[in-house]
Amino acid sequence: MNSAQSNFSPALSSRNSKHSPDSLWNTPLPHLNLFQSYPQVATLGLNNCPSPRGLHPPTFVVSDAAQDEETNQSSSPLSSAPSSPMNTPRRRAMSLPPLSSPSVIQSSPVVGSKEERLAIKRRKSARKRQMTLATSKAIALEVEEESQKSRLENVLRYLENQDVSLGEVNEYVFDPHNGQGSHRWDGFFREHGRATRILNWWVASSNSMTAWGEVHEWAVQYVANAVSREAGAITRQGILRKPIIDNGFVEDFSFENLYQSLRNQFATVTTCIFESLATSSRQLASGLTPARMGKKRMVITSSILACLGEYSLFNNVTKRMMALYLYATGSQRQPITVLSHLGISESYANLVAKIPSESDKTSASSVSDSMKPKRIRKVAGTLKQLSDFMRQKARDVAATGLYGVVYDNINFMAKTAEQIIGRKGL
Repeated sequence: MNSAQSNFSPALSSRNSKHSPDSLWNTPLPHLNLFQSYPQVATLGLNNCPSPRGLHPPTFVVSDAAQDEETNQSSSPLSSAPSSPMNTPRRRAMSLPPLSSPSVIQSSPVVGSKEERLAIKRRKSARKRQMTLATSKAIALEVEEESQKSRLENVLRYLENQDVSLGEVNEYVFDPHNGQGSHRWDGFFREHGRATRILNWWVASSNSMTAWGEVHEWAVQYVANAVSREAGAITRQGILRKPIIDNGFVEDFSFENLYQSLRNQFATVTTCIFESLATSSRQLASGLTPARMGKKRMVITSSILACLGEYSLFNNVTKRMMALYLYATGSQRQPITVLSHLGISESYANLVAKIPSESDKTSASSVSDSMKPKRIRKVAGTLKQLSDFMRQKARDVAATGLYGVVYDNINFMAKTAEQIIGRKGL
């Protein structure tokens, strides 16, 4: 008799006993050795089998503890109590996911109509797609950077093997006489900002002091040459030169207009330097009022014009206007002379200079040869030019025959050599 028949021998012997057939259904069957290789199976029920007289059908129970029960030799396989399908714990296979989460999954509540829920679902899907695309792009960019770095390392090793330095390659490519314009543009200047990044790395604190000093010295010299070129262009074009001062020029003179012309057209580099010198980072962060900005622009323009006046004496239009304003408001000769030495105003002698008459020229020529004659002026001073122009304009108006003259409290003091505005007679 094989092992299967030996396991069922108690059940067969009970059939020959005086027990009724109904008791056979209530007798639990032993655990079969056939199911020992499948401990994951939880419950095998025969609920569909018909039972006589309303009795429950037998249930085959196979659990993980079957092997432990068989190893216990003292216990009989028929001594175990019948297990109910309702009380038997069910277990899932290890390869399957759990039926439920051990904790509550936080999620947004389902609200709104069907269209609103569909729109929310679409927005969530779009966000997920964007996150996926961003992650994919980041990974692809990282892979490309690593590949580019590897290729560049190979190029440097190749140059080292060929006994060619990187400086020699750059010098050959950037020398205009070598005809490598396409390599310069395609490999360097086509990408905007590459040259700026390289220059910033050259003057960074992480670079050596020798390299930093060379680049810094070149930058300073380049800016100085650029400012000098702008000053030369302004002088040649005669922007600040006005041989004859008339009433139209005096009425239209404005520091704001000069600032805009210098800033946007004639002296962009120079104006940028003076703005950096006159404006702190704290002022930029906190902001300046329009009135404060207007005053700052006037100071910047005055400083640039004073320097241009020293670059060439022909750039003296602002100096002449300042001297005329000081004279008209009652300033004496000494303050005008001091401001002339500071480069703000022209000298008092140039302001009131007159063209000598014929008698003066004759007397000057009859001076003894031992005395050095003075240089004879050919152009009148600023005050004389404006006075002559206004007198001529008054004559032109009077010649028309249609005009009116209004005057009030015009007092002249005979003992005063210089008549100025604001002085009252006794």
